[in-house]
Amino acid sequence: MKVSVKIMVMLGTKMVNESFEEEVAEGATLDQLFRQVDKSKRFKKKYFKEIFSAPRPPVVLLNGNRIEVPEEAGEKLNEGDEVSVLSPIAGG
Repeated sequence: MKVSVKIMVMLGTKMVNESFEEEVAEGATLDQLFRQVDKSKRFKKKYFKEIFSAPRPPVVLLNGNRIEVPEEAGEKLNEGDEVSVLSPIAGG
């Protein structure tokens, strides 16, 4: 099944802005999706491993609803789901 993935995060001094569809196994979880993308040759770096080890963890949305990672990383995905990973932004 296919899910849409959007990544908009700061990694060090670099802004990563990627959107793509990923084919995952039926019943796959968010955690499995992140690991699968990290193992693929889509990116030169293991983005998700680096993103989730950052001092300020990203915001993860599943179909627009916030998901707490790692607590809810076992959330099962469905065909057509949209996963967004966003850097927290502050300012004023």
